[in-house]
Amino acid sequence: MNKIKIVIADDHNVVRKGLKLLLENEQDICVIGEAENGQEAINICRDNNPDILLLDLQMPKMDGLETLTEVKKILPQLKVLILTMHEDEEILIEAMRNNANGYILKKAPEDQLLQAIRSISRGEVFLDGVNTKAFIRAVFEERSSHSEQKGQAASGKKLSQRENEVLKLVAQGFTDKEIADNLNISIKTVESHKHRIKEKLGLKRLAELIRYAIENNLLNEE
Repeated sequence: MNKIKIVIADDHNVVRKGLKLLLENEQDICVIGEAENGQEAINICRDNNPDILLLDLQMPKMDGLETLTEVKKILPQLKVLILTMHEDEEILIEAMRNNANGYILKKAPEDQLLQAIRSISRGEVFLDGVNTKAFIRAVFEERSSHSEQKGQAASGKKLSQRENEVLKLVAQGFTDKEIADNLNISIKTVESHKHRIKEKLGLKRLAELIRYAIENNLLNEE
């Protein structure tokens, strides 16, 4: 089994050790490095090429958002999961604009953190329900400044009814399993629908899918 290789970046040693203990109890996850500041995190990631950087936002020398921006320049394929105590919507939006692959609060249950890690390791974007709603609000407020993108998305192939249903649930923050249960289909079918939706619309990021759903009134449908 290929394990998910993790680097933990947090300026609190107790937090790092606790996270490492939790993650290394999982058969499919291994921690290959720890960093107490942003610059150290970048150096460790560059030298060890992990799958995921678990990144705190408030650190000395280089904060989390700056670290996110810089590490993505060096390792664009690296997936970054923001793990923070901050519930500020503006910070969430800024992190996602800077290509974070997920955002989860430190107060989240352990199983949700593990779900987030496994989700983004599969190429998905992870936001819990509360954060997704905040992100939708921010996208809605910016919709008037993205008319050009709307035209580009609308010019894609028309989505099927089922694809619209899947996209609506994705934009509302449901996980693949929750979508599968809601629509009475398999998780693999959900993943297949999501892949086709992205191909048809020419979109890649969660932000783009949410914006498309809002601008095409999918979230207002009964």
